[in-house]
Amino acid sequence: MNTRKIFFLLLIPLSVIFVLIMFIVNSRYYMIYPQDTIRIYQINDRSDSGNSEIVDFMTDNKTIHLEYLLKEGFAFPYVGLGVELLYTNNLSTSGFDYFTIRAQASNKTSLKINIITRVDTDSQDTRNSARDISYYYYTSIIDVESKFTEVTIPLSEFSTPEWFLVKHKIKKQSIDPMKSNPIWAVEILTSSIDTTDTVQSITIDHMSLEKDLIFYIIISAITLLIAISLCVFIYQMLLSQKAVKNARDVIRIHSNLDLGNEKEREAAKLFEYLSAHYNDPYISVQQVADAQHISPYKVPKIITIYTKLSFKQYINLIRVDEAKNLLLNSDSKIIDIAFAVGYNSIAHFNKLFKGQEQLSPKEFRQKHKA
Repeated sequence: MNTRKIFFLLLIPLSVIFVLIMFIVNSRYYMIYPQDTIRIYQINDRSDSGNSEIVDFMTDNKTIHLEYLLKEGFAFPYVGLGVELLYTNNLSTSGFDYFTIRAQASNKTSLKINIITRVDTDSQDTRNSARDISYYYYTSIIDVESKFTEVTIPLSEFSTPEWFLVKHKIKKQSIDPMKSNPIWAVEILTSSIDTTDTVQSITIDHMSLEKDLIFYIIISAITLLIAISLCVFIYQMLLSQKAVKNARDVIRIHSNLDLGNEKEREAAKLFEYLSAHYNDPYISVQQVADAQHISPYKVPKIITIYTKLSFKQYINLIRVDEAKNLLLNSDSKIIDIAFAVGYNSIAHFNKLFKGQEQLSPKEFRQKHKA
């Protein structure tokens, strides 16, 4: 098989592995913002009888910009924004490890991040005191600087806020795990005890769920090792097939060599001896070397130079080729053929024959004998 064919055959598993790696890379995260299938809404404390005001609210599908005034009227004045996920009924935090946000504030401030999940009320236990709740809050708090800062929060750090538990009269241990419910929205809130008349701002350009990088690296490494192993296996198989083809051309090599050349005369005598004694079940490198009056190191070296096979591989090649001839041109039993070509074990013969021909001796005879 020529180099070009080997290259294209190796290209197939490499392409599959490349596609698999790209799939893993792309599935590392789920982009919450920016994306098209979302609805962005404003939040302020007016629903809690507060007076805080959103001065300006802008989004251009690349950033969300919120300008606001926090005013007295509620114990903890707040404003914010929400990102409702549309058409993602099956999206949950299951399989993800982190929530990542990239944001900037006019002054260093704290942001409260709420991940809100929907609850299937029909599937809830009727004994649960919160059986009529259709959503759950999971909250974490981060600090944002006056320049764009990317913050990654482990999902394990999100917890249900105390006010939610008190409001719905439920025990903390009865809250469903966040990973079991689909995500409805993500809300970003800023609040303060001390209010001023200064307009402040928040800008957000990225929110996502992400998988653990270590997990990604391990999967990629395993995938790469599988790819390399597969390519090495295919390459060796192709080289082996090529070597077998070349070796078949020299089974009777003494008739094709230049006998005027001392080295080729030596090789011809060696191959002639192997052709006559391959069916000796106890044939060995030492035996051949003694018979040819040469060093035992030269026997496998000569065979490899002319056939690219080892001593055992070449002997097995001759034996299997002769077995094929007997299978097609005689009615001898397979076990008798195995012994005739030099094998003491029918199981070993069957294994080597199938490894070379991809068919068992019985299947080969059935397929090729007229």
